[in-house]
Amino acid sequence: MAQKKTEAKELCLKATAALEAGVANNAAELSEASTNLSALAEQPKAKVKDLTDGIKNLQALLTASGYAEAAEKKGLKSAMSTRSIRLTKDLEILDLPPQAKIEFPNTNADGKRNITNFNIILTPSEGYWKGGSFVFCFEVPPDYNFKPPKVTCMTRIYHPNIDTEGHVCLNILREDWSAAMDLNACINGLNFLFYAPNPDDPLNKEAAQMMVQDERTFERQVRRVMQQTFGRY
Repeated sequence: MAQKKTEAKELCLKATAALEAGVANNAAELSEASTNLSALAEQPKAKVKDLTDGIKNLQALLTASGYAEAAEKKGLKSAMSTRSIRLTKDLEILDLPPQAKIEFPNTNADGKRNITNFNIILTPSEGYWKGGSFVFCFEVPPDYNFKPPKVTCMTRIYHPNIDTEGHVCLNILREDWSAAMDLNACINGLNFLFYAPNPDDPLNKEAAQMMVQDERTFERQVRRVMQQTFGRY
């Protein structure tokens, strides 16, 4: 079953690449079949027969679309191209809140910025972490957007939903992720953690317990860590 779902998702990536590149001559049919198969592959109780039929149907539509010939002619690489196309689109429509900015610290071999690895810097304007500047490293996997970016907090922080190694507890980066989500959803979710931390779903259990039982002590500990990190407060 897992292998079938992986096959279905990889085929959907090819269909997305064909649609985004504008090389499919049966775009409407291809889009509908890809959307249906993608949704089926996300269902925990999907049947093997349904997946097999959906894969065969999408393969036939891809063959009829002329994508393979166009891809070979243009030198397109399906999975990587799909990720780049989707990422480029996400970045074009990125709507950062005022307290956020994006940086691209790495470049590819051709000297262009590497959009699959970037930093989001969040500077909360209120709340426990007001005035701090927190760097989150985004690593975008080859099968984005079927899988979410890997996000790590690079700045030391005392937070119930971020542990000492920078792992972030945010549902949309885990089980609640869907292919309909984008970078805006990730960044807004991270930003929300600074204004509404969730002690009921903690990674740092000590911080969560302190926040619930002794908020003033929790706030002092937050400020103590920020002073050690930023040299003020």
